[in-house]
Amino acid sequence: MGFDIKGDVISGSKIYVNSPIKTELSAPIMVAFDITNKCNFRCLHCFNHSGENIFKDELSNEQKIEVAKQIRDLSPYIVCLCGGETTCCDVLEEIIKELKKTVSSINMVSNGYLINETLAKNLKTWGVSLVQISLDGINAEQHDTFRGHLGAFEHAVNAIKVLKSAGLNVATSFVPNKLNYLDTYAYFKLCYELGVMQARSMPFLPLGRGFEIGNNLILNNEEYYVFIRQLVQAKIDFSPMEIEWGDPIDHLYRMPVNSSHGIDTYSMDVKSNGDIGVSGYFPIYVGNCMRHTLKEYWNAGYNKIWSNKEIKKITEQVETVKDFEKIANMERFVIDIMEG
Repeated sequence: MGFDIKGDVISGSKIYVNSPIKTELSAPIMVAFDITNKCNFRCLHCFNHSGENIFKDELSNEQKIEVAKQIRDLSPYIVCLCGGETTCCDVLEEIIKELKKTVSSINMVSNGYLINETLAKNLKTWGVSLVQISLDGINAEQHDTFRGHLGAFEHAVNAIKVLKSAGLNVATSFVPNKLNYLDTYAYFKLCYELGVMQARSMPFLPLGRGFEIGNNLILNNEEYYVFIRQLVQAKIDFSPMEIEWGDPIDHLYRMPVNSSHGIDTYSMDVKSNGDIGVSGYFPIYVGNCMRHTLKEYWNAGYNKIWSNKEIKKITEQVETVKDFEKIANMERFVIDIMEG
């Protein structure tokens, strides 16, 4: 049975291809804020080079709180606190409390090493909605090797338990690699037994430290087949836990097409030095929120940033995960929209 692309109803939503939707968002729906680049781990795949001081001009504690206020003034629906390792940020509490004044959902990512019962309870009290814990295996051999830190697995599992006990929603992130892919089904079973709400996974990207050792750990096509077969079976067996496979290339195709149909950009990316990025995977920036506010950048054209021809030219180089190697050593590229 076919459908009319001009206006068929599918799952209660209409598809309008030849009749573009016109939107004018007054602010982003989601903001991702790298609150620090400090990290107590040296994960083999880290595309941010976290812990290596690549952002020598990292914002001061006072400036980080100022950024939180700028995000608060935008009133996005969701804010994701990222890193680096978020629990290494000295003003984590102040940032969360500032955001909570207007933000509906505050999420954060963590390796879990520093999360104990006290911090878990505090995160709940401060207003965090969900914490994503990195868990890349079913045992210490797999996880600790990949994360470059002894005891990482034990602490990650404990973090999940104490966060759940504190009443927080918990997600996990999993990067399939040659150390763990054969145990994918067992991994999702472990997450299910721990009471995880969402188990997310995404490819190993040849960026940052991942570029340096990627060829040794990135799955080949046959290994990906084995991984995906287990993931599909786990989705069936471990419902209602959500099992997600994230495609890092998806937004590179989707956002320019959205823009051509009149759907504005809906998210912003803020680095730990205040740089405002276009995508977490590309060193493409539009300015710095210590020079102008996030709201000023949004109104100056960030809300339509994916229609920018220079950005399209760069992102169109990436058609597969392997193509990220082309931009692995790309130098910082700035399109200052405030200067036109």
